[in-house]
Amino acid sequence: MPFFRSLLLLALAAFCWLGISALRADGPPDAVNLDSGWRLWLDVNAPWRDDPLYLPDEVAPLSHLPLNQPTGGWTALDDRAGVAVSLPATVEQFYWGKAPNKVSDPKRVDDVVNFDGTYQGVSWWYRTFLPPDLRPGQSLVLAFPGARLRAEVYVNGQLMGYNLIAETPFSTDITHAIIPGAPNQLAVRVTDPGGNLDHADDTLIPWGRYGIPVSHGFGGLDGGVTLALRAPVAVSDVAVANHTDPRAVTITAEVASTGAAYDGPVVVSILRDGKEVFTASAPVQVPPGGSASATVEARVPDAELWSFGHPALYTARARLDPAGHTACDATFGFRWFSVEGVGKDARLFLNRHRVVVRSADSWGFWAPNGLFPDRAAAERETAAALALGLNALQNSRHFPKATVLDACDRAGLGRWCEPGGGIF
Repeated sequence: MPFFRSLLLLALAAFCWLGISALRADGPPDAVNLDSGWRLWLDVNAPWRDDPLYLPDEVAPLSHLPLNQPTGGWTALDDRAGVAVSLPATVEQFYWGKAPNKVSDPKRVDDVVNFDGTYQGVSWWYRTFLPPDLRPGQSLVLAFPGARLRAEVYVNGQLMGYNLIAETPFSTDITHAIIPGAPNQLAVRVTDPGGNLDHADDTLIPWGRYGIPVSHGFGGLDGGVTLALRAPVAVSDVAVANHTDPRAVTITAEVASTGAAYDGPVVVSILRDGKEVFTASAPVQVPPGGSASATVEARVPDAELWSFGHPALYTARARLDPAGHTACDATFGFRWFSVEGVGKDARLFLNRHRVVVRSADSWGFWAPNGLFPDRAAAERETAAALALGLNALQNSRHFPKATVLDACDRAGLGRWCEPGGGIF
């Protein structure tokens, strides 16, 4: 399968979220936020156009991926280089029209190659952090809500993570790279091959011998980066999937071990406003140093259904110990969409009641950085939609951010995704 087709299928699969309540877990409650204290430096001389690119199933082991140091070596990333930033942020937020834009063909002007102030190339995002003391078997996990486009994560000069799927969440275990009791350097190498600043998406971004589905022409990191201390055996992820019965869900918990095997129960709970309304357990067998999943079918007969204008939300929690040190949460709503009469008299139903969607396009351009909204920006959008009498918004031809989906969930607004030119 050609490389760009693989990326395309991944992108289309991500858009098919109807009936899925939790696109990502909320994570452990004691995770430390790392959004402040960053510096951004443009590595304008870094080569990138002929780089080999790697899909998610081609990344492991990281040892076979190339190591890309900053031009001038790691000492180039100091307190004097670049500018101080907090996340979310993009290069264009600070360097619009100020950075050299080295295009491969200066005569080419179209929807992909922009000459309007955006930056194509490599940027470095870096900061220091002090890791907590680790007991035997514990691990440190970095989680990123998203980056555009390629992100290579380095800790103390070691490559610890790689993500090519633009603006999607990813995480990486950095335990083996940290230096205990001392400041550690976290550096993310972001490569932006170009993009567009309009509605067009019927072409590909050229990157060496590859073609990448077009997306917004900004490069940067989303906010909500966290560092979490994980127990030797812990729930690493949890997902909630809805059912045709609106008051039923399937909760899947992934359990990971950094050492010894685990053969025992996973306790799954559903909470509303901190009160437990459902609990059950499921067995899981985790191999040494591996992971495994457990699934629980849950039904809450008196569950309050999420609907337009009525944002009833619950929390799914999966844990191994009562204290919650091995837990992971996900927020969701009890709900189900269905369609009847396709090709004849098509009608949309939410929770078995017919609904008519009143929606507007959201192109996904957010002030002040162009690409990544913070919570306040997402809630301004939902407030505007409600003031206009809308009951939904559509993600027009860009990947929906978790911040945006969460804001719609809280506001009782639907969000539907339009993949647009993915056919190309």
